[in-house]
Order: sequence, then structure tokens, then C-alpha cells
Amino acid sequence: MSCPSLSPGFQIRPAVPADLSACLPLTFRALSSLLETACLPERERPFPCAAAIAGHTASGQCAGLLLLGPPLNREPGLQVHSLMVRTAFRRQGLGRALLEAAPTLLPMQPGWPLRTEWSDRLPARQAFAATLAAAGWSPPHASLLRIQGPVRHTPLMIPRREAMLARANRNGITLTPWTELTAQDRADLATACDRWDAAGDLPDWADPRPALTAAPSPYALLLRTGAGADGIGGWITCLHHTSPQRWLFPLGWVRPDLTGKGILMLTLADVTLRLHREQGPDAIAAFETSYDTPDMWALLERHFAPHAHLDGMIIDRLMSSQRRA
Repeated sequence: MSCPSLSPGFQIRPAVPADLSACLPLTFRALSSLLETACLPERERPFPCAAAIAGHTASGQCAGLLLLGPPLNREPGLQVHSLMVRTAFRRQGLGRALLEAAPTLLPMQPGWPLRTEWSDRLPARQAFAATLAAAGWSPPHASLLRIQGPVRHTPLMIPRREAMLARANRNGITLTPWTELTAQDRADLATACDRWDAAGDLPDWADPRPALTAAPSPYALLLRTGAGADGIGGWITCLHHTSPQRWLFPLGWVRPDLTGKGILMLTLADVTLRLHREQGPDAIAAFETSYDTPDMWALLERHFAPHAHLDGMIIDRLMSSQRRA
């Protein structure tokens, strides 16, 4: 496998099963299963993935590794999940050469993008971004904002939340856990979603109906402003992760006429208060939002991000870059 930027004395080739033990130290532990699959012969892989090795021809040592597989967001295309070069072999163009080899590792469907994502907390983030730029990839942009921390800190981020919730209740706004939805609630939600679909007001990513078919969470909430389908105002979904122990809220949406009126903040106030009361002050709430949801992004940046210094708070932005055609 030849690459224009590859330094003399190195060769790039696809990984094989015998390479697995040498490659494991060159990627994240969480990706070991993907690496094992990527080392299999192509016809034995259950999904599109591949690994490429930059080998030092004189010693036979594995100098670098690129791991390629399906995107985490399940969209069409392929994703570079990790790229690493051993310290002794850095600054010789191996990272760039591995990136240039990526499109040749697997058959690419017409129009398939090749992308990569990484946290802005990654220690080598600047070097990685420089390698992508040298290989002709697009400038990085923030695609996902992730914030998590113990709910005991929430009163600093949402002052007077109890008063806010009481006022909303007096104004006829209710928040009902997914586990307590009635048959009529579900029917009203389905009707409202059908209407918004037809009007083009409900993005695909915001559709709550798949969440209704999964195991319901008491911290997923349906917001109502009144009776019937017209009273469905929005929702927030929840996933409980046992390792690490946390409650993730990946989706919050309100109908178009309610945007900019503090409704999203109301849902966060309600759900963090429920967690505090039922799971304790150290319960971890995690919120994430993409660039497709500018209102939620702005809310988290304005009210939560300034408290990144508090004990137990973790805030990062997922950066994204794509290979230019």
C-alpha cells in the first residue's frame, strides 16, 4: 500500500489476526472489540471496518495504527475511530500516511463521507488536528456538547427552580414521567407528531416515538400545556447507564411556538430535582446536544458550562472533521 507522504523505511498494510496483540496498545481499551473485528479477513467481518498498520520495515515493529468503522451516530459512511503513532516514530508523516490510506481499506459507497470525531479534552488534540489538516481534511468544528455532574450543583445553574416549577404548574404546564403516561397521552403524542411531521416541524432526530417502545424511564418527561394533542408541548428522553452510573438525557425538544420561552430550562429543572429527591445529591445527570439544536446548546453553554470548575463536573465538546473529496 503506497502513500505519497510515507517516509522511507515504513510500509502501510491492512492488519491481520496475528497483529492483534501488537495493535491493542495503539488504541483505546473501549475500542478493543472493534479492533479485533477489524483484524479479521474482510469476508468474516460482520460490518464494515478495517485497521491499517504503519510498519517499520527494518525491525518489523508496528509503528502506528488507524482504526476505521461505522460512525457512532449510525449515519451512512465510515469513521476513523482512532489514530495513534508510537512516540519513537512520530514526526515522520506516519499519521498523515495512515489517513491517506483510509479510503483504500474498504469499498466506499458513492457519496459516503469519511469523518472522525474527538473530544476537545483529548491530550493530543492539537497534534491530531494538525495531522488532519496536513492530510487535507476539513477544519474541525464542534458537533456535540456534553455536560455531566452531580445534581447537587444544579441550584447554582438553575436558581429558584422550585419556584419556577410551581409557577409553571399554576400556568397549566405539566411534566409527566414516561412511566406514567396514559393511553390517551400516547395517542395524543402520536397525533401531535404526525401533524408536526406533515408540517415539517419535527426533525427526524427529535422523534420521541422510538423511545416509547424502549424500556420507559421515570426521568423521561412529557410536557403538556393543555389537554388533547394540541396540548403536547415537548419532551425530554433519558437513558440510565449503569457503568458509569449516570442518567443521560440525549434529547430535549419543544414545539416551535414555545422556543425561547424557558421551556427547555423547565424540563431540566424538573428532572434534576426528581433525581436529587429520588437518587440523592450525588446522582450524575448528563446532558448532550448537537449543533442541530442551537437553543439547547446555548442553554447549556450559558447556564452549565460556566460551572465546569465544580467538583465532579465534566464538560467537553466533540469535535468533528471530514475528509475532503
